[in-house]
Amino acid sequence: MNARVQRTVRDLHVLAGLFVSPLLLLFAVSAILLVHGWAPRTAGAVEKRTVSDLPVPPDLEKRPLADQLTALRGLLAQLQVSGEIGHVRYVPRERRMVLPVSLPGRETTVDLHLEARTADLTTRRTGLADALIYLHRMPGPHNVAIRGNSGFMQAWRWVADASVVLVLGVTVSGLLWWWWSHTLRRSGVIFFAVGACTLAGLVGALVR
Repeated sequence: MNARVQRTVRDLHVLAGLFVSPLLLLFAVSAILLVHGWAPRTAGAVEKRTVSDLPVPPDLEKRPLADQLTALRGLLAQLQVSGEIGHVRYVPRERRMVLPVSLPGRETTVDLHLEARTADLTTRRTGLADALIYLHRMPGPHNVAIRGNSGFMQAWRWVADASVVLVLGVTVSGLLWWWWSHTLRRSGVIFFAVGACTLAGLVGALVR
């Protein structure tokens, strides 16, 4: 194999690994916090306020979801609330919409009264650990129809996708570099086989 190709693969392997390592560290820490429930329940300050005389469209609850989100984002901008809309819950009897709007470390619940054209806002600071867990879960497979309705979440989705591609690239380059390193071929096969068997055993135990 050409020495220049080997050096190029090695350099790309190292640089891509260094680039993606902060996100992998964040993912690892947040996974531990999420799985073991170690995130402390911070009693952060709760801020409440009410805003009136909002330009609420008269037919907002009857619009398609995409149009609703567009109108709601305009209202949120006037309320000076930024973040990702988690879901939209409509209470027909009261003509009221409730939507949680989240950023890492902060959650705002917007209670929108369509008839009165007012909004009750409750903002809660959730802390660093909860922020890491939020990033770990998002964008996630839930509520796909509305997921990515904020610029922040769209950017985070691109970062997550790019990191997956980089991890795959680091894996391929690592396998190539291992194959070119003749002294590690035998031990590498052993470690790879043990890892594959361990994974197969875990998956087999979980799917029973």
